[in-house]
Amino acid sequence: MSIKPIDFQIAVPKTSEISKIQNEDNQKYYTNQQHVSSFVQEQANHAMKRVNATDKSYEGKIRDKNKEESKKHSSQKENRKERKEEQENDKDKKQNVSKPSKGNIIDIHI
Repeated sequence: MSIKPIDFQIAVPKTSEISKIQNEDNQKYYTNQQHVSSFVQEQANHAMKRVNATDKSYEGKIRDKNKEESKKHSSQKENRKERKEEQENDKDKKQNVSKPSKGNIIDIHI
């Protein structure tokens, strides 16, 4: 297949157009590659943050659990104090009951 002079005259001016088209295609390829790589990088960063966020929420559950335990302990302490006070009041009442004359009669001397 040989090129005729007329074909050659038409082909030479079109080389610049074809080179522009080829260059645009190459740029599209590289641009797409950059978008894909940035998207993959963004997903990796998001996944890394998501894992860290899970760790923080896990610690929060531990903290909440510790708070609940401390509330239980404090309420148990309060219950013990109330029981002791009730026992002391019961002892005082028993002592007053054991002495029937105490508190029933008032002596006034002028």
